[in-house]
Amino acid sequence: MLYPINSYFWRVLANLLPFSLFVVVFYSVLIELSIYGTEDHIAQSYLKRELDRVLLEGPSKLPSTSYFKSYRQSEGAIPKEYLSLESGIHELSDDNNHIAVAELTQHDDRIFIVLDENQLGSIHQLDNTIPSTLFAIGSIVLFASFFIAAILARTLAKPIVELAEDASVHWQPGRSLHGQDRKDELGILSRALAHLLQQNANQLEREKSFTRHASHEMRTPAAIIRNAISVLQLKDLDEDKYTRNLQRISNAGNDIETLVDTFLALGREHDQPASTQHWQHCNLEDMIRHSVLRQENIMTQKNMTANMDIAPNCRVLAHQAMLSVAIHNLIKNSANHGCKQLSIEANNEFIRSSNNIAEQQNREGYGYGQEIISRICQYHGWTVTFEECGENYISEIFFKAKSDSDL
Repeated sequence: MLYPINSYFWRVLANLLPFSLFVVVFYSVLIELSIYGTEDHIAQSYLKRELDRVLLEGPSKLPSTSYFKSYRQSEGAIPKEYLSLESGIHELSDDNNHIAVAELTQHDDRIFIVLDENQLGSIHQLDNTIPSTLFAIGSIVLFASFFIAAILARTLAKPIVELAEDASVHWQPGRSLHGQDRKDELGILSRALAHLLQQNANQLEREKSFTRHASHEMRTPAAIIRNAISVLQLKDLDEDKYTRNLQRISNAGNDIETLVDTFLALGREHDQPASTQHWQHCNLEDMIRHSVLRQENIMTQKNMTANMDIAPNCRVLAHQAMLSVAIHNLIKNSANHGCKQLSIEANNEFIRSSNNIAEQQNREGYGYGQEIISRICQYHGWTVTFEECGENYISEIFFKAKSDSDL
């Protein structure tokens, strides 16, 4: 049932009040029926006892009181409607009189004993006060039931209101909600809501981190383009510097295009089945060597050497732009945060990058690129690991998810 009410308390109360009214009316009807039934039973029992006494002691002992009237058929002073009654106890149509009829075989006669219920209980004296009294009692019971219904509605609504307030106002990551330790349906709802809120908070934190890292990735080629343009605007620029800065602009432009394709694809992650139609078998060796060449200046400044062990004809089915960004970030992290030697091993199943950790390296983080790599691997269903082993830092991408026996 729908009500134009925005409060859960009033909705519960609106359901309880009709129920309370029904219970009061139903109980009142049952009480009234039981009173009349009991009254008839008492009257008939009393009448039967008098009839048995008369049959035992003889017709000379017929009762005659304010509530008993007795007749003998032989005397003739008997109402005509009684004559058609058979032997036994009957309730007359007026519901106020009960009559007992019996055969006196020894006297060849019939007796009629009439019991007047009104005279027996003197109820007729209370006819004016009974309706008002019953109405007053019913009203008190009805208001009492409404009051109890309001208390029950408030009791039922309280945990829901507290849960809603916890979820909408007081909740913070890691905080438990009201009723979370309960074993009933409210506890199930509270735990499910807390789990959903925690998931949303974790997702929001991941998206913030990803957006921050993506912004950093986009700023890097943009800065390279600005710097290269500034150099190109210098006077007396020799041919070698001119060519080198044009190449830097070209590379940065390609990086921006690749990053845009990657982020757009990640943004359409829900449409992944459609996007897999555009995947292709990418040459892993070409991508690795191109990325190492891009880091040549940094590696030369650090006196780092690159040792590559790449299987021939190594190809991976993937989104080309994403795979290029993942490999570029993997090698760029190793070059920026490593020293001495960079080792790269790759085949159709995995790519592994290992480098010595520079002494000034901050051990708490290893570059913005890890978040990008993780999202790309998640998109493809790959497994990625970043692990510090002694003085080396190892990054691995498994192009097939590792089984439990491999972990």
